[in-house]
Amino acid sequence: MKIDKIINNNLIRTFDNNGKEVLVMGCGLGFQKKIGDTVDKSKIEKIYSIENKNDSNKLMTLLAEIPLEYIQVSNEIIS
Repeated sequence: MKIDKIINNNLIRTFDNNGKEVLVMGCGLGFQKKIGDTVDKSKIEKIYSIENKNDSNKLMTLLAEIPLEYIQVSNEIIS
């Protein structure tokens, strides 16, 4: 899997082997990575699969509405 979009240090968007869009979560998974880098499978904790394309847009909108400070505090708590 290759990184398609970095949401934050712990959440990235990629595509599975079938070409289906998935969100992958894991501690530091997106840290110091770039789009196109290979996903470190040993860091993957959860994989979220989008069943309906409309749901994908809703999820991305929801994630975009979360204030950056909340994400930073969450990352600090996890670390």
